[in-house]
Amino acid sequence: MGIDDEPVALTPKFCSQAAYVNRFSVVVTTVNPRKQNLRALIGQMSRVWGFPDSCVGRILERGRVQFKFQTEEAMNLVLRRGPWSFNDWMLSIHRWYPNISETELKIIPFWVQITGIPLLFLTNAMARCVGNRLGIVSTVDFDENSNHVGFVRVKIDWNLDDPLRFQRNFQFAVDENTVIKYRFERLRNFCSKCGSLKHDVKECVLAFDDEDPAEISDDDNDDDDNQGDNKDKDMSDTDTLQTVDPATLIPGLTQPFSTGNKGPNTQNTTVFSVPSVFEDTDLTVERLRYLHAKLARVRTQTPISNDLLEDSSDNAQNQFVLLKRKRVQFEDMYRKVEAADEMAVLSQLCKKERKAESAGSCSIHNGLDGGAGGPVPPRDPI
Repeated sequence: MGIDDEPVALTPKFCSQAAYVNRFSVVVTTVNPRKQNLRALIGQMSRVWGFPDSCVGRILERGRVQFKFQTEEAMNLVLRRGPWSFNDWMLSIHRWYPNISETELKIIPFWVQITGIPLLFLTNAMARCVGNRLGIVSTVDFDENSNHVGFVRVKIDWNLDDPLRFQRNFQFAVDENTVIKYRFERLRNFCSKCGSLKHDVKECVLAFDDEDPAEISDDDNDDDDNQGDNKDKDMSDTDTLQTVDPATLIPGLTQPFSTGNKGPNTQNTTVFSVPSVFEDTDLTVERLRYLHAKLARVRTQTPISNDLLEDSSDNAQNQFVLLKRKRVQFEDMYRKVEAADEMAVLSQLCKKERKAESAGSCSIHNGLDGGAGGPVPPRDPI
């Protein structure tokens, strides 16, 4: 409905104004949409980039997000500082423009460190050639006049659909293999079995030859059934599930109780036998309750020796006396310390008063004799 109607023509000026507003935009593609929530990505990446207020994000289809910047410098800064990741999974970030291809949106620019190139062949051209065997090299970061060469850095445009490779054999001489190793900078989660960036090893469907499951056939099933029957026949009574005696769960039920002495050598004992748990459950529970109640009555009726009570009371009384003595000793020590402190303070005050009185009396005496505290003139002899 409506597809056959006359199309609506928009003016070029109006379209150019709308495109001008979205000219500083990037498109972010997630490699693992199940582990990378798009709403959380919008809220976090703008803060990570340092533009929480000036960067606006919107969710697109196919697990993608568009971020709109206010200035071109801010957008280029984010692109130069890549690659980026969210929730420990990589992100593909590219500047948006009309008719951008699907393949370009899957490119992640990785800086890769290459080690293992012999010093005889270590040049910029060789670094680019070795890097091109891994992916498309866009930039080579290597100074041939450097004093220390631990590795060579190249920037590779990596397609997120391709599995990662970390080493490869090169022949710089005939029939002589040299292992070249690649190290991806700022790499996050990936599958250690197949090298994919889209899942981890727990979700990998790749199976190696030594991990192939055994083929299942009807003959194998018959053999397994026969083996199971033979095992059932060979099982002895000792291998079956052992029964549990409920009397053992309550301490004291398995011990005989004496109801009284009928003679010097005769003793009436009662032995309880409780059925297995595989018999009547209700009967077992009722009998356990009865035996437990009887055990409680026997224990309460058993007299406690007076010696034990006397010993316990004596111990309690002795402990009380010791605690009281310690409390009295601590109180005496506290009073002595307080008295000593008071005496020291009083003695200091008395000394200060005596010094003040002696200084005042001396000044008055000297002023009367010599005038204004001056020396006393000598007297004429009589």
